[in-house]
Amino acid sequence: MEKTLLTTTGLIALGMAPAMAADLAASPYTKAPAAAIAINNWTGFYIGAMGGYAQQNSSSLGAGEVSGGFAGGTLGYDWQTGNLVLGVEVDAA
Repeated sequence: MEKTLLTTTGLIALGMAPAMAADLAASPYTKAPAAAIAINNWTGFYIGAMGGYAQQNSSSLGAGEVSGGFAGGTLGYDWQTGNLVLGVEVDAA
């Protein structure tokens, strides 16, 4: 009982002591630089492609067997003015 009380008292006393790092007291406080602001610009041309495949089993839906694939593309241009983005796009599939 006496060892437990002595150990607990010692740990509490160590926990209450001020923590000082070796180089903390010598260096003055300097404010961190401001974070960089990300600036996005959505103006410009773009091109894209798409595709897929589907298959239907006549036993599950009763509408006959249908299967096939498709492909397509997208072409466009966007203009950004402030927080507004305007654009035109042409696509075919």
